[in-house]
Amino acid sequence: MDNMGIIDLSQVEDNRKRSEAESMADDAQHGLGLGVRLGKSMLAGLDSLLLSAKNKISDKRGQVGRWVDVTPGVQQYSAQVKAIGDAMKPEWWAARADHTPEAIGRELISYAVERQERARRREARAQAPAPPDSRQEGKRTYELGDLTRPGWLSGSPDELTLSVCRQTAEYMAHPNSRPENIFGPVRVKDWTKLSESTRQEYKKVLAQAKKEMKETGVKTAFDVVAYLSDKCRNLSRSRYNSIRGCLLQSAHIQGDNQLMDAIRAMPPYVQLCQMLGTTPTPRQGEYTRQRKRKKDSETWEDLLSALRPRHADAVRLIRATGARVGEAEGIRLSRSPDGTIIASIPTSKTGARGKGADAPAVRTIAYMPGSPRYDVMAGIFERRGEAPALGLTAPMLRWAWRGARERVGGEATDGQTWTLHALRHAYARERKNEIFAALRAEHGRDWRVKLFGSDWDKGGQSAYVEGVYKGLADELGHTCTDMAKRYG
Repeated sequence: MDNMGIIDLSQVEDNRKRSEAESMADDAQHGLGLGVRLGKSMLAGLDSLLLSAKNKISDKRGQVGRWVDVTPGVQQYSAQVKAIGDAMKPEWWAARADHTPEAIGRELISYAVERQERARRREARAQAPAPPDSRQEGKRTYELGDLTRPGWLSGSPDELTLSVCRQTAEYMAHPNSRPENIFGPVRVKDWTKLSESTRQEYKKVLAQAKKEMKETGVKTAFDVVAYLSDKCRNLSRSRYNSIRGCLLQSAHIQGDNQLMDAIRAMPPYVQLCQMLGTTPTPRQGEYTRQRKRKKDSETWEDLLSALRPRHADAVRLIRATGARVGEAEGIRLSRSPDGTIIASIPTSKTGARGKGADAPAVRTIAYMPGSPRYDVMAGIFERRGEAPALGLTAPMLRWAWRGARERVGGEATDGQTWTLHALRHAYARERKNEIFAALRAEHGRDWRVKLFGSDWDKGGQSAYVEGVYKGLADELGHTCTDMAKRYG
């Protein structure tokens, strides 16, 4: 089976500044307390034990330093490895007593690379121009009487839908009275900047919506509000949001400012459901729940075997990088002198809420020798070179994958569980497990409280989400860290 793990790059907490000297002082003080209680002889034995442990750690640290100094391809990390190694607590070194100097050295190098990458991202964010304030977009003023003059609705909606239309008009005339959305107003992106898969999905949804609106006699902006209210009442949250977003994009393309403002002014989803007498559906739809189901290794291997070798490697690439299907063709691989495989992934989506203005066009993930997922990536690189999926477009990969699922049958054809996009959820799920395991190993079972305080799940939630999931969001190409928290 392919090894589906990955090195914890950009996830190791940057709190390794506690010096070994301080830790040894704490240990010595503890030992002194024991000695007072147990007698001078035991104190002497404890001092001897501490000295022996300190000497072993110092010797191991020296071996690691010498390995880095003489090994081609990693010598440039010598200073960083020494600094990081000196900052590690004795317990960290004790846990690696049986590890070779090379293994410890490569782990410390991964920390150094991670710090460099974080510094690069901070510098890039600092130099990037501030995104425009989305709250100032579409600042148009309306009079309530003008909005609700005769003819503002073509049909005769029921009382509940009519109340939504009236509330929407009220919010248009008095925008400050509308409950604030925690994400801010949706920023409509240029159609040409949408990914091909998004454009195709929008076209399908718009074709269906226009057909339905024509059949029901939709003519005015508030007729569209009534139409969306009906969708909210009868469809899931995700489906309602999809149709709403498509109509907003259509209004933007047509330059229909009043329709754009009417759609934006509709009551927030939960309030809308309350006004319509329906129960809000969970943020996570049924499709997403299916995609997040755990993937069994036997079905995974069967599916790979049912593909042509080149298609199989492209699918391995998607799962090992967490890339979107449409991004696979543009992924480029390279190998550094120390054997590390670097995957450069073009980000096809930058978000529609103004949060992706400074997002890098290409994101990178590093896979070091001996780390999870390295064997998968190294194998793909050896077989396919720098552009392993070049020429394999998203439709081609989906067609090949659909055929493989049909040939395997059984669980492989179970709804959304084994779609190509579900592999992206699998990547996120596996990475979360790795992140939590690393934090637990370094900080103990109560790492959340230790790092983010006792209110980490309340007042400290924002700091917790950013501190834990920011690196995963970067790997996935998400501009909203909270989305990465819910992903997988």
